[in-house]
Amino acid sequence: MAKSRNTSQRIRRNKRLVYFVVIIGVGALLLSSGLAYFGSAPRAQTPAGAGELAELQYRISQYEQSLESTPGNLYLLTQLGNSYYQLGVYYSSNNDEARSSESFGKAMEPYGKALEIEPDDVNVRVDRAVCAFWSDNYDIAEAEFETAIATDPTHAKAFFNYGIFLYLGLNRPTEALEKWNAVIELNPLDDPQLVANARNWFNAVEEELSNPPQFDTTPQPQN
Repeated sequence: MAKSRNTSQRIRRNKRLVYFVVIIGVGALLLSSGLAYFGSAPRAQTPAGAGELAELQYRISQYEQSLESTPGNLYLLTQLGNSYYQLGVYYSSNNDEARSSESFGKAMEPYGKALEIEPDDVNVRVDRAVCAFWSDNYDIAEAEFETAIATDPTHAKAFFNYGIFLYLGLNRPTEALEKWNAVIELNPLDDPQLVANARNWFNAVEEELSNPPQFDTTPQPQN
């Protein structure tokens, strides 16, 4: 589903806020797998002096090479998706929207293959939904969020990120409020910050709906 002009403008106006959402709202899902990758998985050393971009590109090439011999490796597929996801975040933080969207789009393929192997992995499904959002694949994003919640109705981050997508992507604030309220009601004790974030979004959007912007309707002279 293509973005409307109004929605595109809205997202651009919220660019820094949206980037914050990528890091805070979803990043923890990737952080846990990232720590497992750096902490326990054997890998070749990254060339000395490489920066963040080179590190991500090198990591992607290693995963893709390994998958040539083991194409059904669930771990490698998930980590390849994570790396493309993180590459998308990198380009987003550097205001390169085209490459950011392309990277998020590329993440969807390995995530999709991982879900064919393990369809009940809600973390991966939510990550794929977010990548679909950022690569303008809105129909896929909505379907993946719905499947994630149906698979695990207690997955607070699925509800939180679905709310972000409904509000910023589809401009459906009332439904977004329902999703954030679900996070508040679930109240995961191991993630109080997520609950606080959901409450902040809920309050801000509820106030926005209660006090819509006023437009000057005074007739203007025509040339």
